[in-house]
Amino acid sequence: MIDIVTHNGIFHADEVVAVALLRIVLTEKEIFVTRTRDESIIKRGLLNPETFVIDVGGKWVPGMRNFDHHQSLRLRASNMLVFNYIKETFPDSLLSTLMPAITNIMLGISNWDTNGDGIHQKWFEFTPDNKYKNFSQIINGFNRNPKEEEMQDILFSKAVDIAKDFIYNEMYAAEQKQKQKVIYQAGVELTSTLILFDAYCNVWKKPDNDYNYAIMPNAQGWALVSRDADKYPIEGIDDIPGLMFAHKAKFIAIFQGKQAAISAGAKICGF
Repeated sequence: MIDIVTHNGIFHADEVVAVALLRIVLTEKEIFVTRTRDESIIKRGLLNPETFVIDVGGKWVPGMRNFDHHQSLRLRASNMLVFNYIKETFPDSLLSTLMPAITNIMLGISNWDTNGDGIHQKWFEFTPDNKYKNFSQIINGFNRNPKEEEMQDILFSKAVDIAKDFIYNEMYAAEQKQKQKVIYQAGVELTSTLILFDAYCNVWKKPDNDYNYAIMPNAQGWALVSRDADKYPIEGIDDIPGLMFAHKAKFIAIFQGKQAAISAGAKICGF
């Protein structure tokens, strides 16, 4: 079992996300969280190298699993301290492998907690009536009455679950992006403006890619897709055998087979 000690009362996104990160990387471990300001419990935790003490205790000693930042304005918030600890301690974990894709998210959560880079003023200039909520505000919104400790503990657990799902979703998106890059690199250039993929690819429209059209499989058959229907419309293909559907907006056409889609691409691109 893994013990985590953090403070009670009002919770914030940095310690919530820190706990969520540990739940992800220590998924096979049973984790017990104690939320308290009891100095004796916190001190025992600080001295026990098997206990994580997060966002409380006034110590940042990764080797002892102490991750507080309040004693120094130069430190990142607790989520970043734990994030970096995981990177160094569990370098082969999926979370560590995908860390580059979620580092900016973690930095944003840390900056919100510490007002790093003057983020509060920038945010409220962007939405002065607080119309929009960022992720940290959404997590902070789980708080109710800090004097009702039992309810706060329940809400803290719910916030951790939300944060964990959010991180998992970002990890999934990062994994898919990596896979999509592999698919893109395996594409076959039919002309300088048309590329063929043997699997669905959603990154070919990025600014650093040069193709105006792409052919790829989809759920209905084979699709011919335009980067920008206003500049590169899909039109003049009604006579292509195997055409099943052509969108009136001229950004996609569906064919029964790959060869039919290639024939349509050839007619549009002139090869």
